Amino acid sequence: VQKTDQDRARILHAVQTLLLFRTLDSDQIATIVDAMTYVRVARNTCLTREGDSDPVGIFYVVAEGTYDSYTNGQKTATFGPGNAFGEQALLHSMAHPATVIATSAQAALWTIDRLTFRSLLAHSTQCRRTRLLDLLARVPFLKPLTLHELQKLLDGLQTQYFSPGQVIVKEGETDHSYLYLIEEGKAFGYRQGTLVEEYNAGKERNYFCELSFLHQESCHETIVAENKADARRLKVVALESGAFARLLGSVQDVLSVHRPDLPSPSLSSSTPSTSSAPIHPSD
Repeated sequence: VQKTDQDRARILHAVQTLLLFRTLDSDQIATIVDAMTYVRVARNTCLTREGDSDPVGIFYVVAEGTYDSYTNGQKTATFGPGNAFGEQALLHSMAHPATVIATSAQAALWTIDRLTFRSLLAHSTQCRRTRLLDLLARVPFLKPLTLHELQKLLDGLQTQYFSPGQVIVKEGETDHSYLYLIEEGKAFGYRQGTLVEEYNAGKERNYFCELSFLHQESCHETIVAENKADARRLKVVALESGAFARLLGSVQDVLSVHRPDLPSPSLSSSTPSTSSAPIHPSD
């Protein structure tokens, strides 16, 4: 359903504070927002009636007008543009906790029903799992793992976001044991202030900190999210070596079976490329 930027912003503002939507990632929320339908209603239309069952399960975000909510015959709230109600109906069939009535001549809402909501989530979840499997399989030392092993690793991935210019890890830090894979955006690696690597979701080198993950070494680079005026927020998934161990066993034990040529700690002695001009991470 076509929406203006203002429509999208209003819906996003309405849903981002709801507990149900806090468990969803930005792509899932965007998919749900895209599917919401615009509905006009007349004054005095009863949208929900206290105690009635709701087999369809409709969630509402107010686009225009005002709506009064009543419980036990007493007015308990008034909803206006940007407010939302009915989110619990997306989870399961239940009796409405309140009666909600439109009180404006010009009244309209954005709506989505339970079946559509669940179908979209199921589809987007499966699509994302497929994308994440591809990300894992593109990491050279993970390629020999079986599909079943890679699928188990999905349960250990943590989604993280970084603002443009934000430092993800610092050179020399010793408390990192994560492998990072870029889903969206770019990041840059620096050694002693010199640019040595670009990490990009669209490039082969879309992962970093593999030596910290494999050998629990200190970080060899400072990694910074792209810092341009039009840069998007960097989206990564992180796999911690402890999570790998819980799901499959020791990183070294599991991977050495498949890859006796694992990246060696000796790589830490490699020097930055002299062809790169010095660039400070904050640039």
